[in-house]
Amino acid sequence: MSEKGFRKVAGLSELREKGVMVVKGGRYGIALFYSEGDVYAVDNRCPHLGFPLHMGSVKDGILTCHWHNAQFDLCSGGTFDPFADDVPVYPVAVRDGEVWLNPTPTHTGAVERAKERLERGMEQNIDLVVAKAVVSLLDLSVSPKEIVCQGALHGARYRQAGWRSGMTILAAMANAYETFDEVGRVHALYEGLRHVSSDCAGQAPAFRLQPLANDGVDTVTLERWFRRFIEARRADGAERALLTAIQTGVDAQTLTRMIFNAATDHFYRDGGHVFDFSNKACELLDFIGWQHAGEILPTLVAQLATSSRSEEMNSWKHPIDLVTPLLETFDQLPDTFGAGAGEVWTNAAPLVESLLGDDPLASFEAISEAIRLGAQPAELGRALTYAAAVRIARFNTRNEFDDWISVAHTFTYANAVQRALERLGTQDGVEATRAVFHGAVAIYMDRFFNVPPARLPWERRRAREEQLKESPAPQSPLVDGALQERLFGLLDARDNADEAEELVYNALGKGNDAVVWQALGSAMLREDVEFHTFQVFEAGYRQYTSWERESPALNGLDPRVFLMAVTRYLAAHSPTMRQAPFIAEMARRLQRGDALDIDQGYQAPHS
Repeated sequence: MSEKGFRKVAGLSELREKGVMVVKGGRYGIALFYSEGDVYAVDNRCPHLGFPLHMGSVKDGILTCHWHNAQFDLCSGGTFDPFADDVPVYPVAVRDGEVWLNPTPTHTGAVERAKERLERGMEQNIDLVVAKAVVSLLDLSVSPKEIVCQGALHGARYRQAGWRSGMTILAAMANAYETFDEVGRVHALYEGLRHVSSDCAGQAPAFRLQPLANDGVDTVTLERWFRRFIEARRADGAERALLTAIQTGVDAQTLTRMIFNAATDHFYRDGGHVFDFSNKACELLDFIGWQHAGEILPTLVAQLATSSRSEEMNSWKHPIDLVTPLLETFDQLPDTFGAGAGEVWTNAAPLVESLLGDDPLASFEAISEAIRLGAQPAELGRALTYAAAVRIARFNTRNEFDDWISVAHTFTYANAVQRALERLGTQDGVEATRAVFHGAVAIYMDRFFNVPPARLPWERRRAREEQLKESPAPQSPLVDGALQERLFGLLDARDNADEAEELVYNALGKGNDAVVWQALGSAMLREDVEFHTFQVFEAGYRQYTSWERESPALNGLDPRVFLMAVTRYLAAHSPTMRQAPFIAEMARRLQRGDALDIDQGYQAPHS
């Protein structure tokens, strides 16, 4: 036989007698089966967990893997059990009593198949299938942008209720993607995608409205309509106005202004989640491309329209009326910014001190005074985020465990405010600056979580020095594997928040910040972390790594606070069962060809 690509691999009589043989080919060997007069060839590793399929059984054209009883059509390789995936099959031919094999799988187009596998895994909410698809796509050099885009569009199309925590996790992991090592990047994408999949499971798919058949309406009118419908809690009208703006070619800057201004028309909507989710949607579009705005941005509308409004809550009115002075302050915002035009803000420390104080009215005045001194919206957001990070870094572990969520909400909201105001700039950010005042109230309400305040590592060191009357011997910064190993050891036990902070603090310096963040990222991704931990990590990472680009007003503040906040929060939420990372690691090992089935393992022939 001389057909191109085929080679002789076995005698037919021997195969008939044995029923199954393993020959060289593929990555793991190829199993030849003789069944009911025909010869079949399949990859010899079960696509579920890698069990050798030659150790399975065939009956009535169905191949059964004996490890988890996954079953496959022997001819096509298609599985009857979605958790298992399809198994690759190979062309075979019998000539003159000899079996010939083409070691190229029948189904080509590896990238397309991996993308189909990802979509199938997300549709059926099967974590292992999602993880294996991520590993395959990265091995095939598919960009993280493409992978994130596929997951984001799935989340937008298959959840009528709109944006949820899974989309935020996906955006956060995309933002922090570069800080992870090779293994961490697999885990990061997998975590984002699996949470999107989980959010969509059992939900009604999205049936999006259509834009208005009116391409002549101006941008100002569309923005006014959008905010009017949000005000009236009319998600349908707001969605059509937004889609019309997108269809008419409104730029990204205007779209974001529409959304953030509407988000701040009422106070601290849904405990800050509305603003946070809106910011993450914009960051997600930065990553995958704003050409997808028509699918991503409408996912925000339902929550934006129906969200709670904090000015209606008793805690914002009693025992201190915070609503009335804020409304009066907001009326004066344009004039306040006008008074600061041309000024350069030089010192953010007094504002941060006021934000962390016990007088919310004084913090409102401190923000306004900073504006009159020339503070720009993004600078105010940066100071707000710094103060919120201090709340986490000084969180007293005697508080109830659930109270961590409160300080996490405030910090991630403040990060969203800073990122949004930086995007909007001074001219478009005036109205959205109301979010800074809302955040100031949240920081004020978190004040009791710092009573008494936990000491920062450098404060603990000074206290020891005073006690010893001398400086301790200097420590060399831990780098690379040593830092990660020590950090993992601390996070394997509870109540090591102070020790973990000390370790990270001692590791800083000599240009190894990237190593520290990579170690923290690896520590996070080996846990079954929940939504807020992803948020805190990404917010701290983004704030710390962009700090030096900011204004001189921030020079008196120590950005290490962000690292301490992330470390303290992560340590408080470790260890966990670590089931999700285990699944991701199994997928990686399967792709690598590791034997997971039995101790002695089955060593497939190498081609």
